[in-house]
Amino acid sequence: MENTVEGISLPLIVFGSSLYFVFFALSSTGNFFVVIICYRRRASSLNWFIANLAMADLTFTLLSVLDAISFFSLWVGGQLSCKIQGFFISACYTTSIMTLVVITYERVKAVVNPFNARIFDSVSASKKVISLWVISLAIGSPLLHAYAIVKDEESHIAVCSNEPFGDL
Repeated sequence: MENTVEGISLPLIVFGSSLYFVFFALSSTGNFFVVIICYRRRASSLNWFIANLAMADLTFTLLSVLDAISFFSLWVGGQLSCKIQGFFISACYTTSIMTLVVITYERVKAVVNPFNARIFDSVSASKKVISLWVISLAIGSPLLHAYAIVKDEESHIAVCSNEPFGDL
């Protein structure tokens, strides 16, 4: 067991780290380009929603770096970064899910009633995007209380965890 980190073999760590790096690079560049493309094109409700989805996914990707780093060492940044990171990751995936629901609803409206569908209503779309983020932040707000740095009982290493909520 010489070549292990917390019981995980070195080849598995190298493979997992490489895979994570590939996913991180693809997610970062892909979502960044989607945001740029949506920004350059004409403002439409669909572009607003796609850009919002890409921003939520990009933010989620960037925040997950802290989790990857903490896998190999102590939690970086302290108590505040633990709370904020857990809160924003939850808000980002909640925003992603709700944005997909809104896109689906908008597309159903366009298919069911194509002559009344508002294709280029960017003002309404921007209000919906802001509402999605406000709702997501409200849904994730209990995690500001739940996340805290705790010492792992086995390794005595500081980890960011939401122990008060357990499996909830």
